Amino acid sequence: MFDESWHSIASENRAKERFDSRIVEIFYCDICPSPIIFQELREKHLPLPKEEYKSVLLMGVSGAGKTTLLRQLMGTDPKKESFPATSVNRTTTCETEVIASTNIEYQAVVTFLSEHETRFEIEEALSSAAERAIESNDEHRIAQELLESKDMRFRLKYLLGSWISKDEDEDEDDPFSDDESQETLDGDESDSISEENRKAYFCFLQNIIARVNELAAQQRKKIEEELNISLISSTTSDRDALLETILDEIKQSKELADIADDILEEVKGKFLLVKNGKVEKNTTGWIRAWSYATQDRQDFINAVKQFSGIHYKSWGKLITPLVNGIRIKGAFFPEFLNEKSSLVLIDTEGLLHKGGDSIREQLTRRFIEVDSILLVDDATKAMMHTEKALEAIASCGQTQKLCVAFTHMDNVKGDNLKNLASKKEHIFNGVKNVLGNTVSKNIGHEAANAMREHLEENTFYLGFLDRKEGKGDLPELYKKLGIPIPKKIEKRLHNALNINGLELAIQAATQEFRYKWRTYLGIYGLPRATELHSLHWATIKALTRRYAEGWGLNGLDYSPIDDACASLRNGLSRFLEDALSVENIEEKNILANQIRAKLNPEITNLIIKRLLVDAQQQWILAYQYSGRGSTHPRKMEIEGIYDKQIPIPQLPMNKHANDLIIDIKVTLENITSSFIDKQSA
Repeated sequence: MFDESWHSIASENRAKERFDSRIVEIFYCDICPSPIIFQELREKHLPLPKEEYKSVLLMGVSGAGKTTLLRQLMGTDPKKESFPATSVNRTTTCETEVIASTNIEYQAVVTFLSEHETRFEIEEALSSAAERAIESNDEHRIAQELLESKDMRFRLKYLLGSWISKDEDEDEDDPFSDDESQETLDGDESDSISEENRKAYFCFLQNIIARVNELAAQQRKKIEEELNISLISSTTSDRDALLETILDEIKQSKELADIADDILEEVKGKFLLVKNGKVEKNTTGWIRAWSYATQDRQDFINAVKQFSGIHYKSWGKLITPLVNGIRIKGAFFPEFLNEKSSLVLIDTEGLLHKGGDSIREQLTRRFIEVDSILLVDDATKAMMHTEKALEAIASCGQTQKLCVAFTHMDNVKGDNLKNLASKKEHIFNGVKNVLGNTVSKNIGHEAANAMREHLEENTFYLGFLDRKEGKGDLPELYKKLGIPIPKKIEKRLHNALNINGLELAIQAATQEFRYKWRTYLGIYGLPRATELHSLHWATIKALTRRYAEGWGLNGLDYSPIDDACASLRNGLSRFLEDALSVENIEEKNILANQIRAKLNPEITNLIIKRLLVDAQQQWILAYQYSGRGSTHPRKMEIEGIYDKQIPIPQLPMNKHANDLIIDIKVTLENITSSFIDKQSA
């Protein structure tokens, strides 16, 4: 257990040669969880309907009102039901599927992170807390690092309860509070924890923080004495190296492993608080899925809130951070409907506000599966953070599925906006600006024009969504989502695709990816993306651990797989516009999108194989660097991975670059050959 060289799916065959097969099965059963496994698990308990249903994928940046709009489309009461949960920060951290049904029974299935992944998240939270403790023994700040992850995904405070500060005053007057919204928050007190439990949770946290503080102080003193360096008086570069050395010692210590064990046991105990339903466990006893069915709507919503709630009065008993997928079915229809549509609404994790981050490959895979893509954006910040979403949709050939919903129209104000028409024009100008600049440059001029023409008929404006009856185009939007998209007549190529220029397209795409990651890694002396910033060494090390253990597809805000997929997808989209010799622009766009739609999953599989599967041993080496001075060799090891797996083609051409070109060329030729008109060829 303490030898981390075994903590990778790549070591499973080696383990089988040394240990009993039953031990190996138990140890590795959940060490490399796949999203597909959990989707199959949900499908087993509550299958998605196929016939007559239209599926809608909701996406948008955190805080844009995506989940608030979902409430409106589901017809849940914002005060009496407050479901699903909403917040100004990242609230939706897993996929939530809502099947609208006329059946009298409500059904749900929830799937969870594996025990291995849960422990990883706990260890990362402890690492952040320990890093803070090395520099300061302020218990409140250490607790903040432990309980609230930087990416706002795995929030331990929901599971363990909140830290009680000495100067905390819940009755303090808040000049910014809204009585109406507060009534929504406090409407249901049934799931609030008792004061007795709150204090018990706090006692547990006090013990954890005290142990982290003591361990950090011991290791800091030990390393400073061994190296004869003081953290306080060291230079910035020495300080970072010293911090990493101390933190590595802490992370490798038995004391930290014991603390992680205690937190994991406490987390396991939270499942005992779950009311109702049936659970499915794996071979080690860890709960993989929970299912429930009832005809009582309020009872159903209260039961599901255990796994999706965020209310501060329930902190300490919420299972929300452990959930990786929710699927529910029931009579979830808005009141404004004259005729009920058969919809499956799929709420996704909020996109990042950082404009340089790519759309996750798990999300782009969904594009081809669903009938509609609903991009939700805040009208007061129209298209300030969603250009990457438009790029991804266009480069995947899914423009015809796109609808855009602008929320917060009630907050769109200005002396230059005289009426509703001027507000809509002002907002849509933001759309045209992004399409005319970013999308046109990165995907192609013709693709950007086609998306603009499509959105002129498929953009909706909404306001007052936090009220029971929202305003604006809600009925029109719901009706649109329920209408089948007419399938375009498949266009055919009259001859083989002209691949002249493909190597240059691959060169530009790989340069974009490599320059970006040289900046993230902090590699100087080579061409890099100067507009970005380097990542903290702890972020890079966490990345190497995820890739070393074989589950680099989950839970990363900075993902080389997603970035490489986006760069190649965009580069090949631009290439297609030049390579397709079709005079009719509309026919050319249809054909280009047909190719893009088939190309996206193939490029994604190629990148996952190269960066995750083929390079896993190198990721293990990169992760195993530790101690003082390990940052530089780790980042150079990662650069070496990229140099081999995503090389920049240039003369003289090396084997790695030539292999990449051949892989992409064969993939593209196989796809385009299926569109060649045999009679014309």
